[in-house]
Amino acid sequence: MANEAYRAVFLRVHPTGKMVLSLTTEADGKESEYARLVADELGVPPLDVKVVPADLDRFGEGHGYNTAPSEGASAAIRSASEKIRGKARML
Repeated sequence: MANEAYRAVFLRVHPTGKMVLSLTTEADGKESEYARLVADELGVPPLDVKVVPADLDRFGEGHGYNTAPSEGASAAIRSASEKIRGKARML
């Protein structure tokens, strides 16, 4: 099941402009890189992006997600950031 399970990212933008990037994967030491990816895409300081690995508050336990860090995390984070930027442009 673990190989078939997928990973997820969730990017929330608060009204203050601060952001929370929730991951289903465990910490892998690249959290500051992930914050920079979001910051660069959305034009905010990296310190305004809080990265929460293995965010049980967002995804819960027994969710079926794979918690092993993955090389695809950067692409997923970039994609989520692009979607947020697209929504912001519509506003």
